[in-house]
Amino acid sequence: MYFKLIFILCLILGKIIHGKQDLKDSRIFFTQSHIARCKSKLRGALAALTVPTPVTAILSQSGVQERLFHLLLDDICTSGTVTSKLPGAQYIPNIYTKMQIEWVNTFYNQNGYLEYDSIVKLGISDVKGFVQRQLATEKLTFLDNCVIGARITDQVESALEECIVTGSYLDVTTILPSIISDTDIKKLLAKLIDVTSKKQVMVFETTSNHFKCKF
Repeated sequence: MYFKLIFILCLILGKIIHGKQDLKDSRIFFTQSHIARCKSKLRGALAALTVPTPVTAILSQSGVQERLFHLLLDDICTSGTVTSKLPGAQYIPNIYTKMQIEWVNTFYNQNGYLEYDSIVKLGISDVKGFVQRQLATEKLTFLDNCVIGARITDQVESALEECIVTGSYLDVTTILPSIISDTDIKKLLAKLIDVTSKKQVMVFETTSNHFKCKF
């Protein structure tokens, strides 16, 4: 009898009875007026968020049941996403993601490089993956502590070529961002100096921690 009643309710739901059935528990139904109130609460709560926020905090402030939160999220056309439907999930507002993208693009366009630590502080865990997606058309060189673009590598290559022609010294640190570590400078030079030139060049570090090349 009980299951027959549930079956009948499902048949008339949305026709005679206006409401929604709980996706996780078929025995629970929500009236249309209750759903409308919850939608209004959620719209207000989510519209005010600018940073990733635990779903539990949103539910606590809005008073909306967790089962309804996930049921109504798509219906209210919210400008954000939920990481999962599991405990510990977070709501990520689109404005936060947009801010991350804008910061990375602006800094890179102005400076020609990106420091990993700065990107991590934006809340981005997969730094290299994020940078590759946002700067897909750029020629990037990933080092240990930062990633540099073609603007910088081209400058270094041009300076190295001039040294080859003139047989002079080059203080590499004068054309590289100050945040690039000694280890990254060594890796960059190893990448840019071709096999033939390696036989003709001496790379050494002065007492002032400046890397110089002698051709």
